[in-house]
Amino acid sequence: MNNGKLTRVVEMWRRNNFKVIPLYNYQKRPIFNDWPHYVYNEKDFEKITGYGLLTGIKIKDDIYFHVIDIDVYDNTKNNLLKNIINYLKLKNPFIQKTVSGGYHIFFVTNKVFNKSKIVMNNYAIELLGKGQIVVGYGSQVYSNKTNKYGVYELLPKSKNINYIESKIIDKMFNYKQKNTLNSKIIS
Repeated sequence: MNNGKLTRVVEMWRRNNFKVIPLYNYQKRPIFNDWPHYVYNEKDFEKITGYGLLTGIKIKDDIYFHVIDIDVYDNTKNNLLKNIINYLKLKNPFIQKTVSGGYHIFFVTNKVFNKSKIVMNNYAIELLGKGQIVVGYGSQVYSNKTNKYGVYELLPKSKNINYIESKIIDKMFNYKQKNTLNSKIIS
């Protein structure tokens, strides 16, 4: 994605009340140390190769933006992604593919969550909540996993940032017996 297109994508997010953060070129790191509180201006985005979105923030009345980050270490990723979409009952969800082959499912809910993580032998599912950053689609970054430069891409049919009831997210990430719940998601 050229810089003009990236700038238009950044503006689209900003118009919709998302906090957009410029990243160092080809990295996932914000260009300012005080990134959660810094007030960005147009010039900060002029020559960037990537941007991040702050998660766990209010984007409108009692609606908060979060991301489910799926990292898979073997060939189960497509089934895992489909199972999570089905479990959450998502319709045309907004999903981007990461440079390292993982996925980000964007969603909104009625509660602010903190970061939470489910780790199994061959995958990790992370809830990006309050104070976290997700790299946005169109960003060019270097992947330490693949040792290559790449671009975060939207999956075909990615249309809706779905609303998910907070109790469903609670159940998925804060359930006392995570392994029992996750076996239902995986199988």
